[in-house]
Amino acid sequence: MLHKRDDPLPILQARSLLPNPPNTYLTNDIARFCVSLSNLYSNLSKPILDLLIFNFQLFTNVGWRGSAGLAANYVVTAAILRAVTPSFGKLAAVEARLEGEYRGMQSRI
Repeated sequence: MLHKRDDPLPILQARSLLPNPPNTYLTNDIARFCVSLSNLYSNLSKPILDLLIFNFQLFTNVGWRGSAGLAANYVVTAAILRAVTPSFGKLAAVEARLEGEYRGMQSRI
């Protein structure tokens, strides 16, 4: 029979009363890191492989002029899109500022 001071139950109960024990944070961080690492691999390897296969097939079927023309098309399209689309970072900053002003005015009412 265990004595009162040798009983591990109060220690376990005291640990379970902590709102978020440190080992929970560590376990969650490791799990998120593993998910991020596996997503990084799958999100990078397939597009790179597709790009390599596509460029190889394009080069064998059309030649270097077709590959150069397609690359020039990508560069021109990217330049046009960059010139036409608004700066989303600035728009987000303006939105946050306006929401802050709105909440400030609502709190005064």
